[in-house]
Amino acid sequence: MKRIRSVLMVPVMAMFSLAASAGQPEWPEVVFPEQAKAYVVAANMKYNGVPMKIWEFRTGKKVEQILSFYKETWSEEQNAKAGKPDYIEYEVGPWKVVSKLENGFQTTVQVMKINKTSAVAVVGMSKLLEEDEVVEKPAIYVPEGSEVISVLEAVDSDNPSTTLLARNKMSKKANFERYFAHFSSKGWNRVGGDERGQTNSALIMEKSGSELSLTFNRAEGTTEIVGVMTR
Repeated sequence: MKRIRSVLMVPVMAMFSLAASAGQPEWPEVVFPEQAKAYVVAANMKYNGVPMKIWEFRTGKKVEQILSFYKETWSEEQNAKAGKPDYIEYEVGPWKVVSKLENGFQTTVQVMKINKTSAVAVVGMSKLLEEDEVVEKPAIYVPEGSEVISVLEAVDSDNPSTTLLARNKMSKKANFERYFAHFSSKGWNRVGGDERGQTNSALIMEKSGSELSLTFNRAEGTTEIVGVMTR
């Protein structure tokens, strides 16, 4: 199966190399600006197999003040002398982003103004994969020849879940039948959904307290598959 590998920061994408050297340390401490009250968005999740932690905070500081805090915190004199960047900066829509890679961990801070007096910041830390580390297959079945766009695993809640986004060239009907046949053979029972939608089809199945919700959307010769499995 083909696979697009990237790391999700909520709500934008932060792209980086997924290979890291052996012997990574434990998760480093995350710093926040003074008086910023951060809360945990995700303490234990995976995006395309990459472990992540995400925090968010709102502050009366300006966007540039928040970015400056992290740039100053991350600046290292030896890098300046060697002409190496301490971090990278870019923009995605309304978000301004600064990101640093260090000791096998990628920290990305994205900041956006929400009104005249405040801004919101999302801080994400990702633990890069070892060079020989194998990413597990998605918990949700993907038909042969499909392109996996993303797999998001939330494992730190009372109801762990996996969200899959994929696409292929098969029709909605063919996808519906393939998924129904696969999960039925694994002991799942259909409890809802409708395959007759003109542009969208849905399938809901259950097994031993777990639920799988699938939607199939057909557009421009491609079927997009969104699957959510809760356990």
